[in-house]
Amino acid sequence: MRKVIITCLILSFTSVSSFSNEESLKILSYETNPIAVLDENNRLISKIDVKQLPKPEVLVLAVNEVLDLIMIQDLNGNEIWLDTFDVRLNRGKAVNLDCYRLMSATPKDTQEAGTMGFGGKCHK
Repeated sequence: MRKVIITCLILSFTSVSSFSNEESLKILSYETNPIAVLDENNRLISKIDVKQLPKPEVLVLAVNEVLDLIMIQDLNGNEIWLDTFDVRLNRGKAVNLDCYRLMSATPKDTQEAGTMGFGGKCHK
């Protein structure tokens, strides 16, 4: 019985130390300006200029994975919720889409400034 208890204690300390080595979740940059400030239920409270928020790297205080929200403290110390799609985080979900060039059917085709849903960072 003692061996089982000692083994459980060793395993619990090992798992705790492995979690402590993991880097804290931080905001590396704000991707939209103005940025939407939300409540804990994902309802819009206001839109503010990112100059009113702390400069990155901002420590994330809480995460709501169901609604894709993160909580940080603003410059006044108030806790606010932001959408994870409005920020770039140091770890977490990431979807890398390949940019590709669309074929032109004829020389008379016109060129549009759109990226077919790949976003503004697709420069092809």
